[in-house]
Amino acid sequence: MKFLGKKGQGAMEYLMTYGWAILVVMIVGVVLWQLGIFNPPASTTVTKFVKIRPLNPGQIEQKANATNDGLSVVFVNLAGDTVHIKNIDVNYTSPPGDCTPSGSGTVTLPDGTSRTIAATGNLQSGGVDESLPVSQDGTFSLKFLCANADKPALASGSRYELTMKIGYEISVGGFPQNRTETGIIKGPVI
Repeated sequence: MKFLGKKGQGAMEYLMTYGWAILVVMIVGVVLWQLGIFNPPASTTVTKFVKIRPLNPGQIEQKANATNDGLSVVFVNLAGDTVHIKNIDVNYTSPPGDCTPSGSGTVTLPDGTSRTIAATGNLQSGGVDESLPVSQDGTFSLKFLCANADKPALASGSRYELTMKIGYEISVGGFPQNRTETGIIKGPVI
């Protein structure tokens, strides 16, 4: 009996000695994971979009070349009814700067119907403000090149973060309501 008691005491001493070290290593690992240290550099993340969301965040690409940075995103309408996309505003928070897709931005439905994005952010057809209807569960693509001469092209291998606001109109109880969907997209420059 005395021999069994010493085995139990040895096991408890081992757990008390090394258990704290294991606990500290686990806590440090969780903290590093939460800080994004273990995220691969090629990952793209999308946050805060609710009713109108990027359909496939892994396919969002930021491309850098000598003069312009380009962005291409496919969105899906999850608002529960047809929405009319009215305007789109894009603002880079990292690297800092304003990216207005004026003159080079388009919003396109799968059937080929499209609108250009004016300097004001409003969608236009033939120079006149015109919304783009997107049916429930329907998709649309947003593509543009940043036409900002004083903002240098992003370096390949760096990361970007942008805030996007999508203004739309939806019918609630037969009355049109203006809404804004805001979200953040982070990803690598490839």
